[in-house]
Amino acid sequence: MRSECIVLSVANHKGGVGKTSTAINLACAFAGTRRRVLLIDLDPQGSATVSILRKRPTGLISSGNALMSEASLVPCIKPYNLAKFDLVPANDDLTAFCVSCINEEGKEFRLKNALSSLRLIYDLIIIDCPPALNLLTINALCASDDLIIPTTCDYFAVDGLSSLLRLFEKLKTDGMSNVRLMGIVRTLYSLGEPLAKKISEDLKSNLGTLLFNTIIPYTSLISEAPSMGRPVILYDRSCLGSRAYLSLAGEILKRMEQNRLTQAPAAQEPDANQAPDAYQEPEVNQAPAPAPEQSTAADSDDDYLSDDDLPDYAEPRANSLIGNRPQKAAIAAPQDAASAVPTDAPTAAPPADVAAATEAVANNNLPQ
Repeated sequence: MRSECIVLSVANHKGGVGKTSTAINLACAFAGTRRRVLLIDLDPQGSATVSILRKRPTGLISSGNALMSEASLVPCIKPYNLAKFDLVPANDDLTAFCVSCINEEGKEFRLKNALSSLRLIYDLIIIDCPPALNLLTINALCASDDLIIPTTCDYFAVDGLSSLLRLFEKLKTDGMSNVRLMGIVRTLYSLGEPLAKKISEDLKSNLGTLLFNTIIPYTSLISEAPSMGRPVILYDRSCLGSRAYLSLAGEILKRMEQNRLTQAPAAQEPDANQAPDAYQEPEVNQAPAPAPEQSTAADSDDDYLSDDDLPDYAEPRANSLIGNRPQKAAIAAPQDAASAVPTDAPTAAPPADVAAATEAVANNNLPQ
């Protein structure tokens, strides 16, 4: 299934909106479809790292040192055999990177350069960004093909969306990034909460199809799973949160395919007098990096999903399956998944461009 690698950033400078849970569970879902997935923890707090490795790495081999010295990230990669994807862990050196490189030329492209060889190894690279609009987030946006923004349905989280969207638009206007805004996903959604429902409707009316149909509900199992060292998809595959993340992964794959088909005609008939397509994979001038260590355990076909197995989205259902937690389970397509995943089909037309969406978020009619 080798195809062009996609680098996907999960970013929001507002903390506590489910960025790390979204990044980890998407990595798990995509790895379950036989894609080679790399998760990069770019947050100095290292929440994704601790969730997976159960500890923070120490030593001179770190992603922060690699970015500061413009070295390869391959020695930093750790295989996560339970979920069949790889991890670049975070540590405190990432904070030092923001300080030490502040005056250096080309500092915004350190991560992009480091990923150029890894694009030859992986099908999908997911970046868990820090809760800040700092040099690390700028590096992630400059290195990414697509951006996903998780947000909770509360006033402060939605109010802060405009700042991230302005940074996103500025990087594109300045020619520093070709990242596309794939969509905004509502997370930690409380079913039956009037305020959350009102803000969700405001987002839908302002953002149109920039808003994902799938809604990630609030469930304690999503918060409980990291303490057991696994994504919620592996911790309890029947709970509402697992089904929602599988649904979101299916929706992302469909949008990726739409983007690929949209770009296909330009790739078939290149114009010698026209600038290269903005979203083509950057040229790689260095030798391919050695592949990271892989698990020697044989994989069973039962451990994987096909793309068609990822559940579609349907109307929300008030009663969830929380509490019916089975024992350790491998990734598998949940039965009747679509009937339990909270979603919201968009009714408004999408904005003309992201700048219009930015203005809409900044001036939306939020509850007083």
